[in-house]
Amino acid sequence: MIETAIQPRIGEIFNRLIENNRLASSYLFYGPPGSGKWQAAVEIAAEILSRKNSAYDESAAMRVRKLVHPDLMIVFPMPMPKKIKEKPAEKVKEEYIEHFIRSKIAEPYLPVEFEQVSNILVQNVKAFQKNLYKYPVEGKYRVGIFEKAETMPRNSFDILLKTIEEPPPNSLLMLLTDNFDRMPETIRSRCQKIRFKRVSPDFIKDYLVRGRDLDETRADLVTSLASGSISRAEQLMQSDFFEERDTAIMLLGYLLSHPLQSFWMEFLGLVNLRDKARLENLLTIWQTFYHDIAILLGEGEEAHIINKDQLKALRKLAGRVREFENARMGLGNLLAMQKLGYRNINPVPAMFETAQRLKSHQPPIEIRD
Repeated sequence: MIETAIQPRIGEIFNRLIENNRLASSYLFYGPPGSGKWQAAVEIAAEILSRKNSAYDESAAMRVRKLVHPDLMIVFPMPMPKKIKEKPAEKVKEEYIEHFIRSKIAEPYLPVEFEQVSNILVQNVKAFQKNLYKYPVEGKYRVGIFEKAETMPRNSFDILLKTIEEPPPNSLLMLLTDNFDRMPETIRSRCQKIRFKRVSPDFIKDYLVRGRDLDETRADLVTSLASGSISRAEQLMQSDFFEERDTAIMLLGYLLSHPLQSFWMEFLGLVNLRDKARLENLLTIWQTFYHDIAILLGEGEEAHIINKDQLKALRKLAGRVREFENARMGLGNLLAMQKLGYRNINPVPAMFETAQRLKSHQPPIEIRD
């Protein structure tokens, strides 16, 4: 029985498919980052590879979850393996694979990062295709999982298309993508599509309270910031998030009560604008502040405030923002800055402009898509 607590609907779908003997050979799992696609694919693979003559092999399921089952093949983005000093390229590739497996076992909710640019390599797709047509080592099936399938180059999709159109018997392919639009239509049209919605806030909060030992108030805050992504929640937990929030609220108060140039010198001393992850965190935290300030100034329900443990500081900030419309424009400016950040613009002048608009309560600049 497949149990996918993070996305119960997916487990129910595949349990019915298996029970009715209607499992297809190729599936495309698509949805936002952190929506549980990886966890679901592994659990589906564990169920299929642990079935032997109607019996359940717990040891096989365990090896799937440890990503070491011989009939489970995983293809994922990695840098191009190159010889490093006396280390041959093949050894470097083995180390990339070990790093991926080790990272996924230790932190299954987080994406696996490499220091170099990573894509799904043509050579790995060819190797997968060759291995998929081999006879299963243990059971009746061979299963393949493609993590971040959208990172394949075009010629890799062409190679994979042949496998999707003419799959070997008793094989299952699951393509996982955060970006449905980057998958070629030829692939999308030939796979059974399974959409993953954002993870429910209840699941994320329960995970933070039970699994990460957060108190209810802080769990509510991280859940709000995660926006339905278990990966985002985990990234926030692994950063110095609560310390960064203290810094963020101090900086916003400084901006609203001191001359702009004085704020800017203080800001540059505390925030490295080249650190995209930290700047993203700061903008997200400031957005929650302006959200909460808008509630206070608009006489909304305090139950909807995100930073409930900072009410005293929020009321002080609200006194400096003064009007609901100013808070609304401030939130718009922060969203505009965040949008510019995704376009890899120079963050220094953009952030200075944003600070200036926040301080003088100007409307946000218009950014065209």
